[in-house]
Amino acid sequence: MSRSQRQPATEARILLPDVEARRGAASPEDPAMLAMTDFWLVPMRTTSPHTSIEDALQSMKVSGVRFLFVVDAGGVPVGSVTSFDIQGERPLRHMMSIGCTESTCAWRDVLVRDVMDPVDDWRVVDIEDLALWRLGDLPAAMRAPDRGYLVVVERWDQGTAEGTAMRVRGLVSPTTVRQLIGDEAWNTACFPVAYSRDSRGH
Repeated sequence: MSRSQRQPATEARILLPDVEARRGAASPEDPAMLAMTDFWLVPMRTTSPHTSIEDALQSMKVSGVRFLFVVDAGGVPVGSVTSFDIQGERPLRHMMSIGCTESTCAWRDVLVRDVMDPVDDWRVVDIEDLALWRLGDLPAAMRAPDRGYLVVVERWDQGTAEGTAMRVRGLVSPTTVRQLIGDEAWNTACFPVAYSRDSRGH
């Protein structure tokens, strides 16, 4: 049965992913909804584009997350930033691009806006589509499986002349998916040819 023909699984309720209880015990055929963090149940963690990356990273550590939505003064999402973005090469590349030297600026001077992914670069999935997916579908849907996130959106009625609009409903983390299905299933889903050859000793 094709992905578009699948019916929503009866177990695909929108719940917080109980990763610890199901670590490695979920099947790739289980509903993908199991991996979604639902912002109806937990607050969306956000930061400003004008926040320093040092403060943003500290906020992640305090909140126990690796991903922050970047919102403007009106609360509208303009992008996102991850701990990988902050601790990777992006700050250095930005500093080099503006001619920074050790005497003129430092890592802590870089702002979130300088390293974030804009909204247009998000990997987005409609919650109605996610309801048809299984956990095993998620790795291939992530642009960069080891650090890619899926932003889950839903349609809602604004009650105005504009009609319906899209809003962020949840988030799927690659770490959550990997912990749910286990390393072997994750590697097979991400790198089917290479992993198959390795498993045969070729």
